[in-house]
Amino acid sequence: MDIFTGSNTYLMYCDDLTNTSPKNTNFTQLNNLATFPSFQQTSEVKRIETYDSEYSNVQLGSMNLEPITITLNYVLDNVVLDQYYNNNTEFQLMLCMENSNDVLNYIILNGQITSTQIDGDKDSTVTKTYTFEPTDIQARGSVANTELYRSDYGVGSNGVEYPHNTTSTGNGFFLLDKNASNNSLGVDLIGTQTINNGKTSQMLITDTGTNPIFRLRSNNGDLVKVYTTIEKPSLLELGAISAQELNTAIDDTKTYVSTNYYNKTQADIITNELKLYSDTNFSTKTSVAIDIAELKLYSDTTFPTKVNVGADIAELKLYSDSTFSTKVDTTTDIETLKTYTDSTFSTKVNVSTDIAELKLYSDSTFSTKVNVSTDIAELKLYSDNSFSTKTELSTKLNLSGGTLTGPLVSKQSGAITFTPMDNTAYNWIHWTQFDGTAGWRMGRLENNGPFYLRDYSPNGVTALRLEQGQFILTSNTAADTPWINATLQNGWTVTANRRCVYRKILGMIYIEVGIESGTVGAGNVSTPAFTLPVGYRPQTQVIVPISGNLPAITVGTVLPRAYVALDGSVSILNVPANSAITFCLFMSVQ
Repeated sequence: MDIFTGSNTYLMYCDDLTNTSPKNTNFTQLNNLATFPSFQQTSEVKRIETYDSEYSNVQLGSMNLEPITITLNYVLDNVVLDQYYNNNTEFQLMLCMENSNDVLNYIILNGQITSTQIDGDKDSTVTKTYTFEPTDIQARGSVANTELYRSDYGVGSNGVEYPHNTTSTGNGFFLLDKNASNNSLGVDLIGTQTINNGKTSQMLITDTGTNPIFRLRSNNGDLVKVYTTIEKPSLLELGAISAQELNTAIDDTKTYVSTNYYNKTQADIITNELKLYSDTNFSTKTSVAIDIAELKLYSDTTFPTKVNVGADIAELKLYSDSTFSTKVDTTTDIETLKTYTDSTFSTKVNVSTDIAELKLYSDSTFSTKVNVSTDIAELKLYSDNSFSTKTELSTKLNLSGGTLTGPLVSKQSGAITFTPMDNTAYNWIHWTQFDGTAGWRMGRLENNGPFYLRDYSPNGVTALRLEQGQFILTSNTAADTPWINATLQNGWTVTANRRCVYRKILGMIYIEVGIESGTVGAGNVSTPAFTLPVGYRPQTQVIVPISGNLPAITVGTVLPRAYVALDGSVSILNVPANSAITFCLFMSVQ
């Protein structure tokens, strides 16, 4: 490990990309840090010379965040960073260092791991290096990494065992003592205090009685009143006048009007003069009555009287009776018309008979209502069994096929299903050339047949053919591992200039063994020298010949060998005690 990392340098990670706090509980520390991590930020600086000035201008350009190298002593079960890399996941990384004054210096970055590399061999520690590319700086700075005690900044204070905060040292709860020189109320005020760059703000309330009084203060200045239902503003504070002042103003106005305008006696004189003028110049009540009587006499002489109007109405009625049909004639005509209707048109009885006959004809000739309902149900059942669903009928393709002129989009779990017509039919998807000639085809041969990928253009070849149960081995499905030191058991130790290691390459297990002085098994009784972990064990038990300090081989001698069991145990059988043996093995994994 790099000596400069120390015990106070940490790398921590979390999935919350919006976090800006170094105290976030989602952070997890990266263990086995091998080298000191570093962060570098650079900015492009341009110097601009102007022809009309003796000074040069300096302009800052773009800012660059350099990649961070994270080197860890490689441990197989530490897979978090590998998962971030394999899934191309953005996460949050915090670099922090605690100095001797309990101050935590930190920087929080968002980014991704863009590459990894494993280093080491049999003579050095295996390490894995991750390259972290920052995309954004979320936060950086310093915080006090000290413990908070009760009554610090007024937290948990009760004014008895734990005194209140009366000094302006930081954000917290605050008490303004009643005897303070800048407390104009003369009672204790308690509340909250905030401080920003030396500027102080306080929100305070009295703690006596049942009617609280609120006050605000900034930078230790005067207390500012906050009006409530308990402490309402006065008229003077609002800039208004009192009721007594308003009554005085009304009395002064009344006196002024009485003094400077007509009084009641003068108004009566004017009213009497106006009435006299009206009586002299306009018709009196008597004159109006005479005019109405004369107008009535003129009306009686000039227009027909009531008696004349009555005579005219009588003559008009006589003329109507002589000229127009009487009530008796109208009644006769209606009876004649009814007789004609009864004789010419079907009666109510005939109409009912016709309807009954029509219904009988309909029941005999056409399906009844019950039959129609049955037919509809059968038709619906036939439609559900024989035709496509509503969703399929809504598409642009008909049942006989066709050409899509737009994208085909499905949001179902089974988007497209190909079903063969029989056991010999096969399905495929064909990507033709632009001119319609054959191109790549991907599909399945016969029912449950092999999957294939083939180029059907001239001179094309089959790129892939997989039978049932076959698969393609890739670096993702079978990741290589570095050499791993085996944990020896039962007294076995590594021989000088040898090693006892294993690793996995493309799904195959490689084992290299050079050990001595352990407990040896006899016959079929095995005593493990070491055990392979899950994922490194054979598909079937394996017996391997070995070399080393071996006994002479004669007829009937049980051959010295190494035995690898299905549970991963590796035992050495039928060699002399304290022997040094070696062997190598290459086998498939379970």
